[in-house]
Amino acid sequence: MSKESQLEVKENQDPNVAPEEFVGDEGQVEGYQKEEGKFKLVLSILKQCIGVKDIASLRFSLPAQLLEPVGNLEYWNYVDRPDYFATMGDNDDDLERMLSVLRWWFTKDLRFIRGRVVKPYNSVLGEFFRCKWDVDEPVVREDHTIDPESSHLPLHKTEYTESTKYPIGTGYFRPSTSRSQSSKSLMGKKSTKKSSKYNVPDENASASTPDLNQDSLTSSLSNLQPPSSGSANEPYESTIPTSDSTRYNDEQSGLRTSQKHPVVFMAEQTSHHPAVSAYIVACPSKGVEIFGQDQISVGFTGTSFKVSSGHLNKGVYVRFNHRDNEEYLCTHPSASVGGILRGNLHINMQDSTYITCPRTRIKAIVTYVEERWLGKPKSLVEGVVFRYDPENDCYDTIKSVPNDCILATLKGNWRNCIFYNYAGDSESKMLVDLNELDLVHKRCPPLNKQFPFESRKIWYPVTQNIVSKRYPQATKAKQEIEEQQRQDSAMRHESNTEWKPRFFIPDNENGHPSLTESGRKVLLETLGEL
Repeated sequence: MSKESQLEVKENQDPNVAPEEFVGDEGQVEGYQKEEGKFKLVLSILKQCIGVKDIASLRFSLPAQLLEPVGNLEYWNYVDRPDYFATMGDNDDDLERMLSVLRWWFTKDLRFIRGRVVKPYNSVLGEFFRCKWDVDEPVVREDHTIDPESSHLPLHKTEYTESTKYPIGTGYFRPSTSRSQSSKSLMGKKSTKKSSKYNVPDENASASTPDLNQDSLTSSLSNLQPPSSGSANEPYESTIPTSDSTRYNDEQSGLRTSQKHPVVFMAEQTSHHPAVSAYIVACPSKGVEIFGQDQISVGFTGTSFKVSSGHLNKGVYVRFNHRDNEEYLCTHPSASVGGILRGNLHINMQDSTYITCPRTRIKAIVTYVEERWLGKPKSLVEGVVFRYDPENDCYDTIKSVPNDCILATLKGNWRNCIFYNYAGDSESKMLVDLNELDLVHKRCPPLNKQFPFESRKIWYPVTQNIVSKRYPQATKAKQEIEEQQRQDSAMRHESNTEWKPRFFIPDNENGHPSLTESGRKVLLETLGEL
């Protein structure tokens, strides 16, 4: 759920207070709905869904009281922890970079751990969302986890989010944080001799990080151009702008130099039927970006929803521009949303995620252990990192990987702690401790400076009525937005006009969208303005 929308509305809230007092200047929501009174309405709607192969393709409008006041593009952003995102490419060791990608992967959906399962607004065609975070150069511990306090991110904590945390597993000793070490100070440092033993050299990759130049912010942003051969394994060149991060220090006092790394997220609804959106997340000063196309397929079994990727969703691409455009493809697992009949929705991850890097010839398989029919969900996960042949990728299960190819194994709880072992090492190390991580707020333009088609501005009439619990008015405002979309579609059909996205060029073959010239311009403006 949205970071801003998880702050619970106080029970003594005055119902006569104007809704604008609960919707911030940027359109963020300062409260979320409670579940009471929705159960009968949910059941009546679910009866229409039984036997439908893909609910996501249905064209019916949900009442406003069943929606979370946040747009779909804002909800699916894959950057619940921008500090773990920004530092993915810092280490010079190939294996350590794969482990850093895995750390980001487990933190990107923190909203499912700290927040409730919600239904955001369905995006209208051409809808656009953008936001920004400023990440201080994080302090990286000796075990390569990040000290979250060192990132100085605007945290979102409530009594509810604190209740979702678990005590760390016993028997694990975490090295103390060295506040004199930033992530850059650990670049190239092998965590153990075993780590460097399994490093896969790449003759074409550059091991050095180029100097960052403020003037390059005016250069063109990522081209994100599809390969001519149509192969998803071929590298995509990028000219993402790099910049000197904002620095502040006190050299006389001996304090470490801190840098601020801006991280920008942009997404656009590029198709309505089927519902597809394109997105990019970029940290120019670190040379890190992720991008892809989102499409989901939803089925209803009678007791739970099954959510999986649509055929136009090929996964999330990760690129390290400072490492000769080294690229990873991370496929999505599926998930089930249960607890419908009890009125207490929860999500369970299913199946496997595959993360491949043809340049380093390293692959990871992450399998979410199937939950039992009875009992509480255990949220267990296990995985393996190994050498593979990109031209003959024949290993798709953990058990199928030969022992002599294994570089590391991992296991744990994706809601709690995940540990890993280097091959041949019995000592378990912390991959990521999700208990010490909180959701963070996004920074968006004020409503009066947002485009007319930006998410928070489009849905503002609905949001302000939902948070003040004026549900009939909210439903009416929602229906007016949907009716306007139908009218626009009919006009395009009559004039035989094809709608084209403003900021992204879709890639339905590889799920690898590219930015238009307008998209690069807006991303640069967002980097500088917010």
